[in-house]
Amino acid sequence: MDITSLEQKAGITPQGAVLLGKYVVCDGFDWDREVSVITHIHSDHIKHFETCLGYYNLIFCSPETKELLITLEGDWLRLRRNLIALPYDNPYTYKEERITLYPAKHILGSAQVLIEEEDGVRIVYTGDFDFPTTEPIKTDILVVDATFGDPSQIAKHSREEIIDQLISIVKEELETSSVCVLSHRGKLQQVMNLLSEAGIGVPFLCENDIFGMCSAYQDCGVNVGKFLSLRDSAAQELIKGGDRHIVFHLLGRKLELLPPVHYTKIRVSRWGTTKSFYKTADDYVVVALSDHADFNGIMQYVRECEPKLVITDNYRAGSADSLAQAIKNELHIEAKAMP
Repeated sequence: MDITSLEQKAGITPQGAVLLGKYVVCDGFDWDREVSVITHIHSDHIKHFETCLGYYNLIFCSPETKELLITLEGDWLRLRRNLIALPYDNPYTYKEERITLYPAKHILGSAQVLIEEEDGVRIVYTGDFDFPTTEPIKTDILVVDATFGDPSQIAKHSREEIIDQLISIVKEELETSSVCVLSHRGKLQQVMNLLSEAGIGVPFLCENDIFGMCSAYQDCGVNVGKFLSLRDSAAQELIKGGDRHIVFHLLGRKLELLPPVHYTKIRVSRWGTTKSFYKTADDYVVVALSDHADFNGIMQYVRECEPKLVITDNYRAGSADSLAQAIKNELHIEAKAMP
């Protein structure tokens, strides 16, 4: 099949909806589609979730993502028959197309989406993904996340080195003060898991919404340590008693909401792949532990997928044009940024 024909089978709308095959829309809304897929719970991927919920008869996501959506939105979602948990590697046939989800190794429940058409054409949307932990999928058309799609965005340290440094920083700071970890949903729970597995046993404290998310992670089998709501009397007592603890706080949420305790703040962020850890003040550390593939990772992932056409996501990231050009120049695969 020629490139012109393939270009008719996938795309990204100006509103960020990822269109795959004839029927499927991912991480957005489109009036002409019949089936919705949600790859994970980050806000830029569930922006149109409520609209989809009221329009589509079939909304697929991984079982873990469904549980996290229920945590975010409320138990009433359990009553919605159109929100369907589709386990990984378990194809669902809709008319003449097959829909299959595969792990994306971004946050809990994140998924890649494979559409197999009646004529044999395979279409993959990565969603947000890490590499090399995410397994590439052979495909004809690839719609790929371009978060670190610029050739300058190459990690200077391995993931293992950054995790070791994060654990070391936390242990060192806990000797003299309590710690506040600042990050996003999913990343906070990832850090809780890493610190717990490293044997850091101090209590983990968080606001009620983060507490609910931690409970969902725990229910899905992820070790997130001993966590308490900041509203819990036990948490208030240990704060008053001066016991060492770690508060997990959403980036963008006011720091004034933290307890009146001196904290060493550790911002765990996807940004800063050129510099993996640094101090901005004596009590403020930035650790760039990314849950996205860097430029080299994206390129290797694309290479192993062996697509004939690549569409780079220009709605959720600013490096889609650079990535498309690099794919054409270095991999000799047709590529374009959309929208």
